[in-house]
Amino acid sequence: HTEPDIVVTGGAPTLTRCKLTGGPANGVVFLDRAGGLMDGCDLQNHALCELVISGQAAPEIKDCRIHKSQHMGVWITDRARPTLTGCRILTAARVGVGISSASPTLKDCRISGHASNGVTIYNGARPVLDNCEISKNEAPDLVIWGEADPILTNCQISSGKTIGVWVRAGGLGTFNGCEITRTKLVGLQVDDGAPL
Repeated sequence: HTEPDIVVTGGAPTLTRCKLTGGPANGVVFLDRAGGLMDGCDLQNHALCELVISGQAAPEIKDCRIHKSQHMGVWITDRARPTLTGCRILTAARVGVGISSASPTLKDCRISGHASNGVTIYNGARPVLDNCEISKNEAPDLVIWGEADPILTNCQISSGKTIGVWVRAGGLGTFNGCEITRTKLVGLQVDDGAPL
């Protein structure tokens, strides 16, 4: 089958200490203004995304381990407003966290070891990242483009294999008290047309 392991369409369930491993599609999907709490869960090794939050959903995701995705770790889109706190998002085959047209809050999260970017923010997204670690990714740790305008506070961006932060054309962003260290090539690259 190609359906997600869990789909939350509206409502506000509580998922505590669940473990979902190796499905043929997405792990958990929140849609249609869904709320609720996912606390202490382990999502790994799904063929698509471990966690998708879309359709103005606003769940609270707390202390979850999201790792070994065969595609993307977390995909947040379509005006979703979730809060992710204390999550470890590790070793996806592509991007760790993708944020498009959404306004999530990520606090005290570790996003590390992905085969592509750690975090990609685009398409007008307005996320807030507070005290997050983004590190050890094969492509740029953080990429901002397409009218996205994130706010990062006290984040540590380090040990990337290429660029720490890449603000592409059309990208914006506010950085308060952030550190960019030990990147292989460039700590911060700002392209023409990026009014950072």
